[in-house]
Amino acid sequence: MALYPDSKHGDALALGESYQDFVAAVLEKQLGITLHYYHTKSQQYGIGESEEGYEVKLDLPCTETGRLSIEVGEKTRADLPCFTPSGIMRQDNTIWYVQGNRVRIWVFRKAMLRYVFRRDTYPVISDRPPTIQKFYLPVGIAEVLAEHKFNVAKV
Repeated sequence: MALYPDSKHGDALALGESYQDFVAAVLEKQLGITLHYYHTKSQQYGIGESEEGYEVKLDLPCTETGRLSIEVGEKTRADLPCFTPSGIMRQDNTIWYVQGNRVRIWVFRKAMLRYVFRRDTYPVISDRPPTIQKFYLPVGIAEVLAEHKFNVAKV
């Protein structure tokens, strides 16, 4: 069963935006939280992803691999020498970090993910793609750390 049957394969931006809308609907139904996403680059870079302090990340293979790929750095081109903090390491208004796919959603406090990343010294991976730095958080640990978890098929 395809997780995104209505999306064009390979269109990562459209998939991510569709997932943000999906997560917004789940959070509103389950927690009564209405998300208002920023849509301009200047707002997203200067403030954050949403007015309410939520950042949403699509992780298509997480339920198959048994791990979440948590972003900590990025660069615009592979040939640049340095990464810029992003994801959980970015300094913005984000309090909540939501990650998953259309099967399972985890809602974390960003501060908790940062703490665990530093405390447990997870190795940073930056080779696939070479413009993103991430670490892998096992789903078993995500289950313990998450403030909220949703089996979407049951929502």
